[in-house]
Amino acid sequence: MLEKLNFTLGGVSAADILITLVIFLVGWAVIKYLCRLLDKMLKRTGKLDGSVRGFLLTAARVALTFILIISCAQRLGIPTTSLVTLLGTAGLALSLSLQDLIKNLAGGILLLVGRQIRAGDFVELSGVRGTVQRIGLIHTAVNTLENSLVYIPNGTVTSGIMTNHTGEERRRTQLVFPVPYGCDIAKAKQVLADTVRDSGRTEGEPYVRVMALSASSVDIVVRAYVNAADFADACCVLLEEGMLALEKAGIDIPFNQLDVNLYDKRQ
Repeated sequence: MLEKLNFTLGGVSAADILITLVIFLVGWAVIKYLCRLLDKMLKRTGKLDGSVRGFLLTAARVALTFILIISCAQRLGIPTTSLVTLLGTAGLALSLSLQDLIKNLAGGILLLVGRQIRAGDFVELSGVRGTVQRIGLIHTAVNTLENSLVYIPNGTVTSGIMTNHTGEERRRTQLVFPVPYGCDIAKAKQVLADTVRDSGRTEGEPYVRVMALSASSVDIVVRAYVNAADFADACCVLLEEGMLALEKAGIDIPFNQLDVNLYDKRQ
């Protein structure tokens, strides 16, 4: 049958055109099959975000389609060296013009694959503190304590310091209680230790020590492990309960004092 197709088009025989068309159609079907197979494999892992999975599938589809087009062009006798060079030059120019976008895209993939932070985590990224709402391929959305939604470029996130305050199940509080000079330090420490221990919010034995001798007070530090999800509220409650317990025990919270001495030069 192919021998009967003896006419040519642009120096290419009809038989070659037909064979190339068949190769393209078969290759396209194979690409679709491979992409479906890759999608099933990525879903089976259960470790990749949907955005990353979609990006990898698109990248694989584009790469395989490019290889198929080059193969078909070679089959038709079309020089592909200049085509590959042209595409390489265009790709280089495009990558230079979109380097910030590519940096953010790479950062998004690293965040979604590495999972240093996840949606729902309380984090500090580039000086922004809040709860991660979502991690996209370009930006990470953080809901601040003031209920503002801040979009941080992923390139900035991955190139800076990431602090995940809920990365561990427990966090350690550090509360400072100033007490006046001359008071019973051992009593103050015992009152604070009992208050923290009986609060029901901490785990293990609290650490209560004198931390510093300030200008107007003796500073006692209290460290205790609390549930990470309850950290902010636990700190506020423990600080208030500790202050009330000290006042109830007759230990006042001191404030900065300034002594002014007046001298009469006439004397």
